[in-house]
Amino acid sequence: MTNRRNTIFGALVLLAAMARHGAATPPAPPAVVDWIRTHAAPFSTPEAGHGFDDLRAFGDMVGDARIVGLGETTHGTREIFQMKHRLLEYLVVEHGFTVFGLEASLPDCVAINDYVLHGRGDAETALHGQGFWTWDTEEVLDMIRWMRAYNDDPAHDRKIRFSGYDMQSLPPALSVALDYVRAIDAARADILAADLDALRTADARTIANVPPEGRRAMRDAADGLVATYDEHRDEWIAATSADAFDLARWHAVIVGQYAEMLDSSVVGHQGAIATMQRVGMAFGPAGLTIRTYLDHVDFARVDAFEPLLAAAAGDLDAFLIGYQSRLDHDARQAYRDRADALVTLLAEHRDEYVGRWSEEAWTAAAQAAATMRAFFEAADAFVGMGALDAMPNVRDRCMAENIAWILDREGPDARMVVWAHNGHIMARPSAPGTGPMGDTLRRTFGADYVPVGFLFDRGGFQAIWRPGPDEAWDGAPALRPFTVGASAPGTHDAAFAATGLARCIVDLRTVPREGAVNDWFRTPRSMRTIGAIFSPAAERNFATPVELANWFDLAIFFAETTPARPARLTREQFGMPPRRDG
Repeated sequence: MTNRRNTIFGALVLLAAMARHGAATPPAPPAVVDWIRTHAAPFSTPEAGHGFDDLRAFGDMVGDARIVGLGETTHGTREIFQMKHRLLEYLVVEHGFTVFGLEASLPDCVAINDYVLHGRGDAETALHGQGFWTWDTEEVLDMIRWMRAYNDDPAHDRKIRFSGYDMQSLPPALSVALDYVRAIDAARADILAADLDALRTADARTIANVPPEGRRAMRDAADGLVATYDEHRDEWIAATSADAFDLARWHAVIVGQYAEMLDSSVVGHQGAIATMQRVGMAFGPAGLTIRTYLDHVDFARVDAFEPLLAAAAGDLDAFLIGYQSRLDHDARQAYRDRADALVTLLAEHRDEYVGRWSEEAWTAAAQAAATMRAFFEAADAFVGMGALDAMPNVRDRCMAENIAWILDREGPDARMVVWAHNGHIMARPSAPGTGPMGDTLRRTFGADYVPVGFLFDRGGFQAIWRPGPDEAWDGAPALRPFTVGASAPGTHDAAFAATGLARCIVDLRTVPREGAVNDWFRTPRSMRTIGAIFSPAAERNFATPVELANWFDLAIFFAETTPARPARLTREQFGMPPRRDG
């Protein structure tokens, strides 16, 4: 049961928000299919090295935009990855794009840029070092090797730069920021490092147990790092250079972004569910629980916490649904009050309880109680599900800020290709700072940002296998290929498939503003959405309602796909056998 609890929450919001879209719906009207077929620009292959004649229409669609965001409907589709490589080549060679950005942490991609720009190191090691198995594939490896070959050609005066723009990796960002200071003022660097010790040791697994004042202190320390840079700007530029200062300072900014993301993860847009995943109601030796602990150290108080104990011992899935959808504010507050009271009780009676059992048992119980309190705090963030758009999406906002910084650093003529999942690329209108990365980019750059969504009908992809509720781990590597059949009627994917086209590009900005075609593309329709994890037992849940023409400028469709191919180092990491060519 514990394993099931720990696996169910990762898809909880998806299940709750999408379940109503799972029922069979009518297929796309003939007018919609005809419109797609008429306005589609077919292309011959996703593979690079086949010329650009069939991509001219795509170039016309991009126009003079500074940023082209290339999405993906899974994190592991070979043809989509290959197509991104091909489009990058086209945009570099024919349209003067010089910057490529990957959905990976900015400091972790420095080695890739060193390889691409200067030929330092080797491609395999550099790519694997960015840390995400999703991108460590043969397709991406081929792309960065092409980038290196392009830069190595003296005929190309303007070189391509490779950059990450994510901010989920603290150690390298902190090292760059502190090492710069240390080279100028070692004593000051030591003081800053000491202030940042708590942040250095915190992570997504432990932050829920840090009290609000502790999280605030972490953010203050990170803010202090940036403030120190700003205070000594002229002095430090004189000691180094404006370029070195700017780069190191932005790593300090990333430290602050990381601290903000951790803080918001307790109740935030993306992190609340992760907090729930970490709620282990059984802890310590021999499956000790909160109930058995209280039974042992203070039996008379058990009844006061009975509602909490019952929730912890029961089906957390069912409890959470009822908590969010059926309890009013006062009833939810009663649960939160009891959780607070339990934390307080354990703190106030620490010596007494340690004497009745042990220091180890008290520590485990106190941590479990704090995590339980975080569970209710996180659950409240999703009451009614309608609050999602009101919560900050720190990671996506920060990724957009980092992209803007990269472009500003490269100069006013720089143009950038951005690689990410559809869920980040889409320009879904949202309150400022609460929506996807693409919404912030659209707010910042307007029509200079072109979001491109990808769809597919059937075929393969790779992902981490997530067992269903009644499935046991089968012992095979977690990263594995999957195959799905034709998309369900009434979905965006199926509408494109009905055209009979093998692959095509469509400019969604040309969708008419009224009639059946407008209604189809500007009304939420289900569309396959698969990230790093997939469960065949719950395939229908890996979809999301999308207003395709409102959230993307262009769409690229594949009728059939195959899995991306893990690169050698990732195959070794996951215990996969070497790939045989062919």
